[in-house]
Amino acid sequence: MAKFEVLSVGAESPDLHSDIQIALANVPVNFGDIEKSFLGIPNLGGMRLKPLTNLLNEISSYREKGKRRIDLVIFAEVSVPHAWESMLVAWARKHHIGVVLNP
Repeated sequence: MAKFEVLSVGAESPDLHSDIQIALANVPVNFGDIEKSFLGIPNLGGMRLKPLTNLLNEISSYREKGKRRIDLVIFAEVSVPHAWESMLVAWARKHHIGVVLNP
């Protein structure tokens, strides 16, 4: 039987969980947009983009008003078209926020 090396990370450091703020994004997506994305013709119109940009602006302003900062934003599956990922990455870099996109 192969031997395994045991590696403990943060075992002797203070608990970081109390300092991490995670946001779960709730972006409305209609069934037609999901279907179009699946067929390879995603809806990239302004009506679909507006709720996402409003959410990103709210997260940005939340951080700037001195409230607890958000460290990580998790987006639900199919809520962000692949074509917008570069825009989302640029926003995340600017605001120093981690982003998780479920494929």
